[in-house]
Amino acid sequence: MKRRTMRYADFKTDFPLSVHTRTQPASIFYHDHDFLEIVYIMRGSGTHRHAGDDFPVHHGDCFTILPGDRHAYLPRTSLTIVNICIHPSFFSQVRFDLNVISGYKEFISLEPMFRAETSSRYKLHLNAADQRRVEPMLIGMERDLHDAAGGCISAAGEFLRFIVFICGRYHDTVLSAKTIRSDFAGKSDAVERAIAYIEANINGDIRLSDVADAALLSTSRISARFKKATGLSPIDYLIKSRIDEAARLLRDTGLSVTDIAFKTGFHDSNYFTRMFRKETGKTPVAFRSGQ
Repeated sequence: MKRRTMRYADFKTDFPLSVHTRTQPASIFYHDHDFLEIVYIMRGSGTHRHAGDDFPVHHGDCFTILPGDRHAYLPRTSLTIVNICIHPSFFSQVRFDLNVISGYKEFISLEPMFRAETSSRYKLHLNAADQRRVEPMLIGMERDLHDAAGGCISAAGEFLRFIVFICGRYHDTVLSAKTIRSDFAGKSDAVERAIAYIEANINGDIRLSDVADAALLSTSRISARFKKATGLSPIDYLIKSRIDEAARLLRDTGLSVTDIAFKTGFHDSNYFTRMFRKETGKTPVAFRSGQ
């Protein structure tokens, strides 16, 4: 299957939420996106190929595709899919913290992050009663978004009701099992422990094995989980964190570039300059003079 990147700009809309229903009798090409996507299987069944692994999908399944994740569909029967496409700017416009919704983090982030590792066992499947409740929401959202006369605001409200309901069902069904809650908590906590260790030792000599020890995982496992969670390897995250701190010191203090390099864990000022330019596009001196 060929692969391409779908971009939110392709939808030709200024609104950061877009809903599309498609019926697909043949395979849908391998692709990724630069936006978050929530998928609902409205009709039919088939195979979802996600990051190289195949998982069955059926009417009533609902799941998330993270930006940059490669996936495709291979219908077994004619497959009708509703795609809720969410531009990153949507979340900055919401007036309350979606993370307080029960099941939100697990449904939106953790399940897709660890889908292959868990063989898609933690996917949400809605029963018939829940399907009857959700499907009119999706139809209404798509209709409102095509209504030029104020429909976008109505669709945004309906989406928030949808996400509260879906995450609530995820919490009450999938996460009702203590073993699953513990599994997700363990996966999330390992990455959080690794990040905390890196940030606490940002100016020290950190090896990957040190990060793995802090996370209580092997080096290969923490590397894989860390990359899924942050998009960076632990070492790349460390370098980025050091550069971010160096940029702050360049802005807010009068310390010399050499002193800042040593304070942020770079013991070679030439290497520091190269890495700073790679991350920011400017040398430390140019960055400081441009503030």
